[in-house]
Amino acid sequence: QRHDDWSCSPHFLDLLSALAAVHLAHSYSEARQMSDPQYLEATKLLNFNSKSLQDLLHDRGWHTLSAHDKVGAAYDYVRNDILFGYNASDTLPASTILRDGYGQCNTKSTLLMALLRGLNIPCRLHGFTIDKGLQRGVVPEAVYKLALQNIVHSLGWPASVHS
Repeated sequence: QRHDDWSCSPHFLDLLSALAAVHLAHSYSEARQMSDPQYLEATKLLNFNSKSLQDLLHDRGWHTLSAHDKVGAAYDYVRNDILFGYNASDTLPASTILRDGYGQCNTKSTLLMALLRGLNIPCRLHGFTIDKGLQRGVVPEAVYKLALQNIVHSLGWPASVHS
């Protein structure tokens, strides 16, 4: 269910950005692993060959960008154009998330990874848990009371990108 009035706390987003920076600083060692063709393949969730995702990639002209700018364009699109909200499941294909027009961290990561693979940028999922205390202020208090002590969080990560 979409919640237009919900948004991630700026502090929570800063934490995620810091985690992303730390990961990208260490991604060079993973770049060799990322040359494995499996990190470019379509999957049930990463269905970048769907018409809706192909249309988006084509209409935005992202294929003409440098590798670095492709990552930035896809990331900015998912961050800014896909609203925050909870989808019916974390196991929806990227085309469904795009159609819904909203998602949370796990489903937005699915869409981002599908877009990156559709742009020939190898990527894979990184997951970790977030303690319940970090969720306070990010979700409504009624939801916070029902939240688990630790939630699984995922982010899609590209390999090191060189223009």
